[in-house]
Amino acid sequence: MRYQTILKILEKLREVICHYLYDIYKIEPISTKNAQEYFIVDESEFTSLLNKPIWVIGIIYSLNKKFRIEIIEDRNSESIKSFIKRHISTGNIIVCDGWMGYNWLDSNQWGYVHRKHIHGAHDF
Repeated sequence: MRYQTILKILEKLREVICHYLYDIYKIEPISTKNAQEYFIVDESEFTSLLNKPIWVIGIIYSLNKKFRIEIIEDRNSESIKSFIKRHISTGNIIVCDGWMGYNWLDSNQWGYVHRKHIHGAHDF
């Protein structure tokens, strides 16, 4: 019985997250040659039923508003890099916040165009 309850809670959580992402993330053009196509990447911490932190990372594609969400072990740069490299091909524009786990995107060796929105500076 408890397992079924947890599954229902997780299903509802996925539904809420999907609606949140769809309603809150308003895709606006940014100043680049390829302004209509870019990916927004962000991560967030949730607390499990056992009070253990769970990190979730997501991508929204500006062209068609499709997105992908996955649970990751932590939000260090290697976990973020692994996720991005699996789901976004090089040459694309990635928009994210100023979290240091994204700093590797600034290096030209990875082949991405990086745009930052610094939340601490009220840039969303």
